[in-house]
Amino acid sequence: MPGAARNIALDLVETKYVVYCDNDVTYFPQWLESLYRNAEKNGSAAVAPVTLIGPSEPKRIHHAGGILKLVKDGNGRQMLRGRHRLGNTDLPDAENSGFHSISCEHDYFEYHCVLAKTEAMRAIGGHDERLTIFEHLDCSLRLKAAGNKITFEPSAKIMYTAFKRFIDEDWPYFLYRWSKKRAMNSSKIFSENWGINQSNSFASIHQQRAMMTVLPRLPKFLNHARIKQGLLLLFIPRILSFDPGIPDDPAAKALDRPPLDSLKAAGIQE
Repeated sequence: MPGAARNIALDLVETKYVVYCDNDVTYFPQWLESLYRNAEKNGSAAVAPVTLIGPSEPKRIHHAGGILKLVKDGNGRQMLRGRHRLGNTDLPDAENSGFHSISCEHDYFEYHCVLAKTEAMRAIGGHDERLTIFEHLDCSLRLKAAGNKITFEPSAKIMYTAFKRFIDEDWPYFLYRWSKKRAMNSSKIFSENWGINQSNSFASIHQQRAMMTVLPRLPKFLNHARIKQGLLLLFIPRILSFDPGIPDDPAAKALDRPPLDSLKAAGIQE
């Protein structure tokens, strides 16, 4: 699982920084050098690039750093609400004006790609291997609560290839990684750790996005959300037949629960 893989890397790396990258990413020139320069200039524990989502034309932003706020759900319970800065903004528009409106410092990175300071990651204990969703928030909050800085580098660009068509060989890995049972357990652990009530629709959204890639290209007059949803029902049984049904790892590493004032220490407010 991703957390275990990242901990293996963290144990082995001998450099000042470690870079975590998902396997469905493409890279733009100078992305790594730009992240490194940002970390050195700002003394950052983690640096996020511009994460595009595609393929798309014009290029579109998925994440340009993130902002977290404490809000109340319908029952008055606290939960975290994350916002992707410049999400769904066309890259040319952001390069012309959008990047000037956001600060270098922000609240959370995503694991599509992040450069992190090895010493800072080891100091917080690495990654909680039980988490398959919210693991990026957990790590970001632990770093910030420990007094570290998370920054953003607009000249470093990568693309999350969310719309690339899935083939049969992809599904066993994907369905194992995005298991809804694991997602529910992750949501419970994350909520207990941070004293909040976090929803778990994350895995369902990712599953549906991936499943949509198998649909045939529809003519413009049929290319509507409801038609796609109906068509997807024909494909779902075959996709789910690839689920390997592998149980959870009982030896997954768990991190200690953060102190009660950790959200405040991380600078997260209502």
